[in-house]
Amino acid sequence: MMRQADVPGNVDQPTDVRIQASLDVDLLALDTTTYYQLSIKVFKGRVLLCGHVPTAELQAKIGEIAKNTKGVLEVYNKTTLGTSRDASDYFSDCWIATSIAAKIMATSELLPDHYAVDVVDGEVFLLGQAKSKEERDVAIALVTPLRGVKKVYAFIEIKPDTEEQPATDVKAQ
Repeated sequence: MMRQADVPGNVDQPTDVRIQASLDVDLLALDTTTYYQLSIKVFKGRVLLCGHVPTAELQAKIGEIAKNTKGVLEVYNKTTLGTSRDASDYFSDCWIATSIAAKIMATSELLPDHYAVDVVDGEVFLLGQAKSKEERDVAIALVTPLRGVKKVYAFIEIKPDTEEQPATDVKAQ
């Protein structure tokens, strides 16, 4: 299995791109079919794993690989046991994710590059960093009323010294 140190251009402080590359290589090598049923998001060293896996053993192994990847600070393994979704579910999730991204971009209180959004089976996963609890609440409030959203999980850290930069998508439970 290829580890973080094997990714070309590696330096002492792994970036999210290097973490993502290492996870892609390792999880693809673990099980090709399952890899294509996963969604992997990395934000400031925090990893969000979503999607479907066929067995509890594979679910645990995926979480362990993520945890042991160089530079990973925290892992949110929100994978579920089961089979892949059909095309209509996928397109519905894409619509929800696109709607959230547009709302975040249009909201002056949020910085789009401070958020990442994923949607699986109508469940929204927000990963990011807010300057305050109020900003976090704004991000979550954008997602909750959208048609098709069944549940919201928010993995949003509050860091008052967060720099002003664009953000991505977010939501909470």
